Amino acid sequence: MPDLNVRSRRVMQVLDQQGHTSFGWDAEDDQWVLPMIRRKMDEGYVFWIVQRRPLREVQLTRVEDIGENRHVIIRDEVARTLFEQGRIGLAQDDEVEVETLRRAHTPEEVVANDTVAHRGLRGG
Repeated sequence: MPDLNVRSRRVMQVLDQQGHTSFGWDAEDDQWVLPMIRRKMDEGYVFWIVQRRPLREVQLTRVEDIGENRHVIIRDEVARTLFEQGRIGLAQDDEVEVETLRRAHTPEEVVANDTVAHRGLRGG
C-alpha cells in the first residue's frame, strides 16, 4: 500500500483538461520545477497562492500500489518527466476548500508557496 504519511513541503494543484492533479516536491527540487511553472505561465495558466496545508504525498513504488481499475496518466510532458525522475510526486488532498491569499505573478512566487493553477478565463 502507498505510504500516506509523507508530507510534501511544496504543493501545486493544477486544474485543467486532465482534471485535478496535485503535485508535491521538496524545496531542494525547486530548480527542477521552475521551468514547468514558467511554461505553464507562458501557456496562460493563472496561479493563486493559497494557505499552506501540506498534502499527503502518495508514494507509488509498485504498479500494484495504484489499485484495481486505477491508473496514473500525466499528460504534461515536463511533469511526467519530473515524476519519472523522482523530482515531484503525486499528492492527495482530503479537503476541497482552500483559502486563497493572492495571485502569484512570477514563477519564483509559485515555487516558494502552495498554489492552485488553472488556465486563464477568456471572454468571447
